[in-house]
Amino acid sequence: KRTADVGFEIPVNIRVTDANDNAPQFINAPYVLNISEVTVVGTRVLQGVRAVDADQQGAYSTVQYSVLPGPHADYFVFVNALEGTLLLRNH
Repeated sequence: KRTADVGFEIPVNIRVTDANDNAPQFINAPYVLNISEVTVVGTRVLQGVRAVDADQQGAYSTVQYSVLPGPHADYFVFVNALEGTLLLRNH
């Protein structure tokens, strides 16, 4: 709409969405394992890994678990990315 000072008013709708501004926090960390060398591949060696994220409910608050690359990464795998259960994958 036109105003007296020869300017214009333009209505604008703005949506504010959540950003990934909170890092996940592990509950009861650190986790320590003692695994026998005769443990069978596929054995659940750790259950209950749990992390929470304070971001607003949605894509940025979903926690996914994975084993980071490293010298011992091939030994372990999570049952799935959303569950905190770790399996022995290799000896």
